Amino acid sequence: MNDASSEPLRIDTQQQYIAELEQEIRVLRVQLASQNLQNNIAARSNAEEVRQDKATTSLEHAQDVAGAKTRIKQLKQTRDSLRASEGWLRAILESATDYAIITLDLDGKVTSWNSGARNILGWGEGEVLGHTGAFFFTPEDREAGVPQWEMRKALATGRAEDERWHLKKDGRRFWASGLLLPFRDGELLGYLKILRDHTQKRYEQEALQRSELIVGKMTEGVSLSTAGGIIVYTNLAEDRLFGYEPGELIGQHVSIQNAYSPEENEQIVSAVIEQLRTQGRWEGEWHNRRKDGTTFITASRITAVEVDGAAHWLCVQRDVTEEKRAEAALRESEERLRISQRAGGIGSFELFPSTGRIITSEQFCRLWGVPVQCEFDVADLIACIHPDDQPRVTTGHRTLPDDTLGYIEYRLSRPDTGETRWIARRAQRVQDQGGVPRYLGVIYDITSRKRGEEQIQFQAQLLDSVREAVIATDLTGRVTYWNRFAETLYGWTAQEAVGRSVLELTSGSDPAKAGDVMAALARGSTWSGEFTGRRRDGSTFPGHVTDAPVHDESGSLIGIVGISYDISAEKQAVEHQRLLINELNHRVKNTLATVQSITSQTLRNAPSNEAAREAIESRLIGLSRAHDVLTRENWEGAYLREIVLRAVEPYQGHSDGRFEIRGVDVRLSPRIALALAMALQELVTNAVKYGALSNETGRVTIAWELKGRGDEPRLEMRWEEAGGPLVRVPSRRGFGTKLIERSLSQELNGNVEIKFEPSGVVCTIVAPLAG
Repeated sequence: MNDASSEPLRIDTQQQYIAELEQEIRVLRVQLASQNLQNNIAARSNAEEVRQDKATTSLEHAQDVAGAKTRIKQLKQTRDSLRASEGWLRAILESATDYAIITLDLDGKVTSWNSGARNILGWGEGEVLGHTGAFFFTPEDREAGVPQWEMRKALATGRAEDERWHLKKDGRRFWASGLLLPFRDGELLGYLKILRDHTQKRYEQEALQRSELIVGKMTEGVSLSTAGGIIVYTNLAEDRLFGYEPGELIGQHVSIQNAYSPEENEQIVSAVIEQLRTQGRWEGEWHNRRKDGTTFITASRITAVEVDGAAHWLCVQRDVTEEKRAEAALRESEERLRISQRAGGIGSFELFPSTGRIITSEQFCRLWGVPVQCEFDVADLIACIHPDDQPRVTTGHRTLPDDTLGYIEYRLSRPDTGETRWIARRAQRVQDQGGVPRYLGVIYDITSRKRGEEQIQFQAQLLDSVREAVIATDLTGRVTYWNRFAETLYGWTAQEAVGRSVLELTSGSDPAKAGDVMAALARGSTWSGEFTGRRRDGSTFPGHVTDAPVHDESGSLIGIVGISYDISAEKQAVEHQRLLINELNHRVKNTLATVQSITSQTLRNAPSNEAAREAIESRLIGLSRAHDVLTRENWEGAYLREIVLRAVEPYQGHSDGRFEIRGVDVRLSPRIALALAMALQELVTNAVKYGALSNETGRVTIAWELKGRGDEPRLEMRWEEAGGPLVRVPSRRGFGTKLIERSLSQELNGNVEIKFEPSGVVCTIVAPLAG
């Protein structure tokens, strides 16, 4: 691999070698010409000697010439062969489209980039040549110095291999195996980097590891065997289930686990294998034997699967021995329970459809309001049912499903009192040994519950005009009432909602938490608080709900009623209030910081307390005027023209008509508006005291314009005084000048310059408005 991996770097070496060969050819030609010249000189100076040795010299000369020509021919052939080898080698590199093959110089910069690198990483060769190869490493690897570490390791050990995440041109990450090799030709020339995208392989390995982790932690036993019955895999639960050490069952035949006799085992296993071959799945109970000889029963599922092209059987099973015992005990318990139910006011019956006769219990007769006797004609009892409900009950008798009468509710007119009561009936279809069907069932009085439900519905109907969702449910969470506003809030009509789970229709909260709340409500608790509501279209909203239990006149819990509404507006109002408070705190702090700066700087530079007081008052008034403008605009910004007019407004009466203001109106951010307002306040105050506004003839021009591109506008503003007293450059800069030139420049992120021209003060302001 080292030789093959070094091939890309040999292109540069071969080119160097070709140049050296061509240089050697030129040297040989010079040597040949020199030899000819020397021979001619020797011939002229030693003519006689030359003539005597003519034959010998000519022969040697011919041999030298022939040798030189042969060497030149060989060198040309070598050069042509190397050039062909270079093209062949580059063709090989370009054909390796599944591998990114990259060469780097000693500084780690890319010197070649094959088509595989373009396919895997996304960049073309022209985009990356000369760039440091770290660009396709992740930011965290670059920060950790991984590219430099790889080069150091390659130099120290001869190679640096790793697997890590790398970056594609579009920003996606991929998992790659990488190899970095140093390239030497007597001396270190650079590095070779080979990458292979193994992202899919990594995902598959992770999925396999997760599967193995899940199977290993399953409480059910899992085993895999060949079609011939040889066990090739068991999880820990399987080993524990059968009492073997981990791996001890591997290689054993599955018959070691069966508790059937040899005759039964052959018959049962054959039937299971036949079903697996025809249907691909078998499910049922299986009798097993542990290593210690004890037997037990499992519920087993066997599935035909293909592993490495061969048929295998995957078996998942769990021990149900205790469950089978519990089922037997449960049947006995149910018999005792039926007796207890009769004692608790639940009537039982046994119906024989073939004869039309019904055997009843004592409590059944009391609930029905008929004389206590053992047997009745079914028709006599049906006559006591409310006429409107008789068709449902009798139709139900005639069209009974094979397994059950099911559940039905109906009204009963008691013959003894004439009172109308609600009865609920449940029954189960059974068959005797002769195959004759009969029905075993119970009845119980649900009048209180039905009246409670009617009361809930009646009271809820009164709330249809309320702008809150009113929903009533039974104790299982099934909707029994859904008011009009619930239709508006959740998107489901009352017809669609009634009978369905209220959590499925309304809750977008954690299902487990919502289920806990419903369980607590079903026990009689109340609950009130915020929840995440879900509409029919899947959208959610923050809501508030108050749930309370509903009891009948006897105090029995019969249902739940909940009142809910959307609190999105309240949430938004609270959030908006929080933002306003934070913004107010921020602005108050900034304003206090500005006031503190004005006060400290003025006191530091003022010649007297009176001058300091006047300067502070003037500057705070200017700050106040700017705040007034921003407050009217909700601190979203202000227009430059209004800022200027408010700054000069107090001095219009003092120097009426002596301000010339021109420029397009510009919307300013609060930060820039405050800064310009403070600067204008300083300029106008100085002009009134010492400049153009201190006499009767001076004038002030305030002009501005926008320049720059549309996405990067720049404000250029000029304050220019004229007609005032002669201006002299001050010996030192006062606080006002410093405030304008330094603080304003920083605040505006621009340039501010004040010139004391003899004709008047000129202040120019250049500030970017973008951002």
